[in-house]
Amino acid sequence: MFRGRLLRTIARRVGNESDAQDVLQEVFLRALRNSETLAEARTPLAWLYTVTNAAIADHFRKKSRTPSGNAAGLETLIEPANEVEVEGLTRCLFPLVKALPAPYQQALTFTDLEGGKQVEYARLNQLKPSTARSHVQRGREMLRKMVLGCCDVGLDEGRNVSTLHPKQPGCC
Repeated sequence: MFRGRLLRTIARRVGNESDAQDVLQEVFLRALRNSETLAEARTPLAWLYTVTNAAIADHFRKKSRTPSGNAAGLETLIEPANEVEVEGLTRCLFPLVKALPAPYQQALTFTDLEGGKQVEYARLNQLKPSTARSHVQRGREMLRKMVLGCCDVGLDEGRNVSTLHPKQPGCC
């Protein structure tokens, strides 16, 4: 029923049909493993899209371990204008996220890279929702400052990243 919609969404984000099929298969496996949660969801399609975003993030995380990988989940931090910038931004952001203090690194990884919700992050870490929200916001601000300190970032009219150039060799 939702296969076509999900496949189009995945293909648009991962860039090729073969990888999109693999990610879709992973989405359906996760849906089967969590069928009770899906059955209880008020909006099954929204639940599936949440699972889809997490599967896409996992796909890119696995791919990013190779030099040519990129990560769609990072688009929530800074919206890249094209695939070349996604790749450059990914190579730059992963080490910077890892350099953040632990609470902010964990918050950004869970929410922005894995597609989790701040409320869920708060519950899993036994935090107040306001504290989780604060960790995400402060982490994003720290990351933004790190990127701007390390790279010259050009934005287009839509405030999407149009150019990304390290300020010094080895900086990204």
